[in-house]
Amino acid sequence: MNHVKHVIPMSDSSVSIKPEDIQPTVLPDAFIQSEIVRKLNTLSLPRYDQLPNVTLYRDQVIEYVALWMEPLSICVELLSLRHR
Repeated sequence: MNHVKHVIPMSDSSVSIKPEDIQPTVLPDAFIQSEIVRKLNTLSLPRYDQLPNVTLYRDQVIEYVALWMEPLSICVELLSLRHR
Protein backbone atom coordinates (compact mmCIF):
# COMPACT_ATOMS: atom_id res chain seq x y z
CA MET A 1 0.00 0.00 0.00
CA ASN A 2 1.39 3.40 -0.99
CA HIS A 3 1.02 5.97 1.81
CA VAL A 4 1.45 9.61 0.86
CA LYS A 5 1.79 12.15 3.65
CA HIS A 6 -0.34 15.24 3.26
CA VAL A 7 0.09 18.58 4.99
CA ILE A 8 -3.19 19.93 6.30
CA PRO A 9 -3.71 23.66 5.61
CA MET A 10 -4.25 25.98 8.59
CA SER A 11 -7.65 27.11 7.32
CA ASP A 12 -10.18 26.13 4.70
CA SER A 13 -9.33 29.12 2.53
CA SER A 14 -5.56 28.60 2.47
CA VAL A 15 -3.68 27.11 -0.42
CA SER A 16 -2.74 23.48 -0.06
CA ILE A 17 0.88 22.87 0.84
CA LYS A 18 2.64 20.22 -1.20
CA PRO A 19 5.48 18.10 0.23
CA GLU A 20 7.97 19.75 -2.14
CA ASP A 21 7.04 23.15 -0.65
CA ILE A 22 8.59 22.15 2.66
CA GLN A 23 11.73 20.45 1.40
CA PRO A 24 14.94 21.91 2.85
CA THR A 25 16.86 24.14 0.48
CA VAL A 26 20.20 22.88 1.78
CA LEU A 27 20.55 19.22 2.59
CA PRO A 28 22.25 18.56 5.95
CA ASP A 29 25.09 16.52 4.40
CA ALA A 30 25.83 19.29 1.91
CA PHE A 31 25.91 21.85 4.72
CA ILE A 32 28.16 19.71 6.91
CA GLN A 33 30.66 19.42 4.06
CA SER A 34 30.41 23.09 3.11
CA GLU A 35 33.06 25.80 3.27
CA ILE A 36 31.06 27.51 6.02
CA VAL A 37 31.34 24.55 8.38
CA ARG A 38 34.99 24.06 7.51
CA LYS A 39 35.69 27.67 8.52
CA LEU A 40 33.70 27.34 11.72
CA ASN A 41 35.62 24.20 12.63
CA THR A 42 38.84 26.21 12.47
CA LEU A 43 37.63 28.62 15.14
CA SER A 44 40.06 28.56 18.02
CA LEU A 45 40.04 31.23 20.70
CA PRO A 46 43.15 32.00 22.75
CA ARG A 47 43.40 30.96 26.38
CA TYR A 48 43.89 33.66 28.96
CA ASP A 49 47.61 32.93 29.28
CA GLN A 50 47.97 33.31 25.49
CA LEU A 51 46.69 36.90 25.53
CA PRO A 52 49.32 39.62 25.10
CA ASN A 53 50.64 40.88 28.41
CA VAL A 54 50.99 44.48 27.26
CA THR A 55 48.80 47.54 27.48
CA LEU A 56 46.68 47.82 24.34
CA TYR A 57 44.67 50.68 22.93
CA ARG A 58 41.00 50.05 22.17
CA ASP A 59 41.61 49.82 18.41
CA GLN A 60 44.33 47.25 19.00
CA VAL A 61 42.03 45.13 21.19
CA ILE A 62 39.27 45.27 18.57
CA GLU A 63 41.71 44.27 15.83
CA TYR A 64 43.09 41.42 17.95
CA VAL A 65 39.61 40.05 18.77
CA ALA A 66 38.50 40.43 15.14
CA LEU A 67 41.49 38.36 14.04
CA TRP A 68 40.49 35.48 16.32
CA MET A 69 36.80 35.75 15.40
CA GLU A 70 37.36 35.84 11.62
CA PRO A 71 35.97 32.32 11.04
CA LEU A 72 32.60 33.58 12.33
CA SER A 73 32.48 36.36 9.72
CA ILE A 74 30.84 33.94 7.29
CA CYS A 75 27.85 33.76 9.67
CA VAL A 76 27.49 37.54 9.61
CA GLU A 77 27.64 37.51 5.80
CA LEU A 78 24.96 34.83 5.61
CA LEU A 79 22.68 36.70 8.01
CA SER A 80 23.04 39.91 6.02
CA LEU A 81 22.13 38.08 2.80
CA ARG A 82 19.13 36.47 4.48
CA HIS A 83 17.70 39.80 5.68
CA ARG A 84 17.83 41.53 2.28
